[in-house]
Amino acid sequence: MVHRNNDTKRVINAVGTQHDPVSLLADKVQQVLDSDESPDSNWNVMRVQVQLSTIDPFEWLNVQKSNKKVYWKGRNELESIAGIGCADEITSSSTEIDYLKQFSERFSNAGTSRYFGGIRFNTSEKPSEEWTAFGSHSFFLPRFELVLNEDATYLVCNLVLPKDRRKKWTILKELSELKVPPHNVHRNTQLPLTRLDQPTERAWYQIIEDVLKRLNLNSSLAKVVIARKVTFRFNEQIDSLGLFKKLTKITPKHFHFYFQFGADSIFMGASPERLYKRDGRYVESEAIAGTGQRSTNGQDDSKYANALLSSEKDQREHAFVRDGILESMKSLCTKMQIDPKPTVLNLSMGRHLKSKFWGVLQDLRSDIDILKNLHPTSAVGGFPTQEAIDTIEEMEPFDRGWYAGPVGWIGQNSAEFSVAIRSALATQKTISLFSGAGIVKGSVPQKEWLEVEQKNCNLIKVLGLDQRSVKY
Repeated sequence: MVHRNNDTKRVINAVGTQHDPVSLLADKVQQVLDSDESPDSNWNVMRVQVQLSTIDPFEWLNVQKSNKKVYWKGRNELESIAGIGCADEITSSSTEIDYLKQFSERFSNAGTSRYFGGIRFNTSEKPSEEWTAFGSHSFFLPRFELVLNEDATYLVCNLVLPKDRRKKWTILKELSELKVPPHNVHRNTQLPLTRLDQPTERAWYQIIEDVLKRLNLNSSLAKVVIARKVTFRFNEQIDSLGLFKKLTKITPKHFHFYFQFGADSIFMGASPERLYKRDGRYVESEAIAGTGQRSTNGQDDSKYANALLSSEKDQREHAFVRDGILESMKSLCTKMQIDPKPTVLNLSMGRHLKSKFWGVLQDLRSDIDILKNLHPTSAVGGFPTQEAIDTIEEMEPFDRGWYAGPVGWIGQNSAEFSVAIRSALATQKTISLFSGAGIVKGSVPQKEWLEVEQKNCNLIKVLGLDQRSVKY
């Protein structure tokens, strides 16, 4: 029996008595592909789904042979999505985000399906070799998804009609190759052999001093976010999904994302920062800037929170981000609200100043318009934006790639993007961590080095570096 969801004709729930959910899903997928029903348009995404018992999404991803994988979980949401394969893809090396506008029909006919992906921090720069697989912009609709929410777990097949009717046997073959992960998977802790800092600590101090000189001499340049890249090398293939699984466990209240675009191209992270969330015409964003520590004994935590709130330097750094997002939101929205003053966002290993924004989008404003207006915020670039980006390109000795860019998903009536900070790029035997610090007048190079080290500590802990020193 095929049950059509009342909310949309594009979701089909496979209901039956078969014990094998994959076989049941295959039967219903074949029925859809054999159907003579004409779609509502020449581009129509249909979801066929079957309920199954709960499966660990990380282990499910790990046993699938596809080199195209994604995992997404919102910061405070109960639902998580793991996806493999590709039913449709939107990718480009174009320097202009307007490139995505030509795909508006796909997004508008996606039903409840989501295109997952991201955008480079600076699309005007050509990707370095290690970032080539990710392109300037890359979004894809997974062929298969494992969706876990508080009520149930679903295995989903996304079909793009009518074109997928020509791929019926390929899709059914891919479906038959889906694997069920074993229970009680044991993973050995992998320890890196070497560490490479870009820039080195001494070079970092010099870069920050140069930025501070520029801030003092330039009346318009007020803030520049300078990042560090720390690369660890292993003597065996990295268990990226195992590391990512550990990362999600120690970073509650974060956005969790994992993108694999080939055996040697994996980008993952646990970010505390939302760029924006859209539900229909309703949109929200937030400013997160200014960093403080958490108490190690639990007794002085309120003291550290008050110290962050009263820090003139951190409040000034936060104000650049807050004011920038406020101006962007004003240009996008007919109505809007903002927190009257910054509050404290407490995380497991640190805290930040946070201001939240709410608004109602103007007519005809799209996700492309929101992305163009909001990215990059002063939290990851600086103020004013273009001068800060020019300084970053001049000072930083590496390509940021997707680090600090928008990552998330776009659907028909909703979208959500995080800022890809606290993130890492993995190959088979290396993993590079990225974090940055906002440099304003009064910044101290040594303190900024330690702040970035603290931001990297979640990933460093997952890598086991709290247990073993490595060669520099």
